[in-house]
Amino acid sequence: MSTVVIVDDSKIELEIFTQALIDAGHDCVGVAEPSMALSVIKDTNPDFVILDYSMPHKNGIELCKDLKLNPLTRDIPVMFLTSDSDPDHIIATIHMGCIDYIRKPISTDEFVSLVMKHDIMKGFRDVLAPLKQDAERIMQRYERRGKTNVE
Repeated sequence: MSTVVIVDDSKIELEIFTQALIDAGHDCVGVAEPSMALSVIKDTNPDFVILDYSMPHKNGIELCKDLKLNPLTRDIPVMFLTSDSDPDHIIATIHMGCIDYIRKPISTDEFVSLVMKHDIMKGFRDVLAPLKQDAERIMQRYERRGKTNVE
């Protein structure tokens, strides 16, 4: 199973969702202070980060931006778990490269199922990554040969 960091300023919801993932066999760390999230994420190196959108001092989109700009954390898949339904916020998370926007309220069973779905998909991406790199190298070789033959 995967390692997950959840960042949510609601301590009750944070405890509920963190415990649900732990009960399902995931390693899960809950962070209630957005200002502490980056250091916890760097230390934990999770498979996924799940952010609330609306938090004090640093909202989820700002935290996501910090993650995506940092070479140590930019490849960690990010999901949002939020009651925020503003279409502009949903679009902003898509533009940031987030893999899901999960709306609260949600049952813990459905939440765990969504995380497991992304865990399976990440497993496929991880397996296919070396094949993709090989295919890109082959394509580059053929592109160079094509340019050499034309010139």
